[in-house]
Amino acid sequence: MRAIEFRIWDKVKEEWVENRDTFGPHYINSIFTCDDNYIFQQFIGRTDEKNKEVYEGDIVRYYPLPPFEVSTGIIGEIVFSQGSFAIRVTDRFRGAFKRYNVYFNGDNDGDIDYFEVIGNVCESPELLK
Repeated sequence: MRAIEFRIWDKVKEEWVENRDTFGPHYINSIFTCDDNYIFQQFIGRTDEKNKEVYEGDIVRYYPLPPFEVSTGIIGEIVFSQGSFAIRVTDRFRGAFKRYNVYFNGDNDGDIDYFEVIGNVCESPELLK
């Protein structure tokens, strides 16, 4: 069983909340239920190819398994969707925008061969444009 961890982004100060473990459940619960100035992002229980912890809201570059090889990789955002963590991709092929999710499957990564965190939606949202 994996640890349930969150990181917290302060939208007013535009920085990560430090020492979040010292706040305790009462503080975190009050922020979570009453304050729109914070964004909670859950640890997905995985690390990327460089051993960096992966959270919701992270922007990743992934390389799908054959026969869908893409040499430059595909960029997407880590989301929680339909009871599972996934990489949400916006396809800009031929000017059309299409969103789809690539799901992690159990102990393996389904159609994902390799992925790495390249940013997150709080600090570098331009990576998704």
